[in-house]
Amino acid sequence: PGSDQYPVSWDEPVFEDDVDGTSLYIQKTKQPGDTFRPGSTTVLYTAMDSTYNAATPCLFTVTVNGKWIE
Repeated sequence: PGSDQYPVSWDEPVFEDDVDGTSLYIQKTKQPGDTFRPGSTTVLYTAMDSTYNAATPCLFTVTVNGKWIE
């Protein structure tokens, strides 16, 4: 990729509604396969059910050193 951007992948977190199994609305700031510039980027996942109950957010940092790793 050009402009010093590198694709990064990870296993996405799993959220489940433990009360009634209703579908969840998942919001994320980045997704696996997105490109990142060298440096650190915080990735945030949040989940909410249809009655607006929110799960504890999942937050982690992706650090790109600017070198390809194969």
